[in-house]
Amino acid sequence: MPKDDKPDDDFAHPRHRSIEEQKGALRLEDALPEADACEDCKTTRAASKDPTDLCAAHLKKIYGL
Repeated sequence: MPKDDKPDDDFAHPRHRSIEEQKGALRLEDALPEADACEDCKTTRAASKDPTDLCAAHLKKIYGL
């Protein structure tokens, strides 16, 4: 395979994506119960009228930031 056809990102490999997806799912499982009790999330949800909306802190947690 020519070098130009090789993905630059190591996470393009299907196995790596699966690992990253699993880690993301775990972060989501941790963050959602916390978000339900979080006053900032409640305020954000009320303002957006979206019951799944999250505050900045919980969005960062889910995205691993």
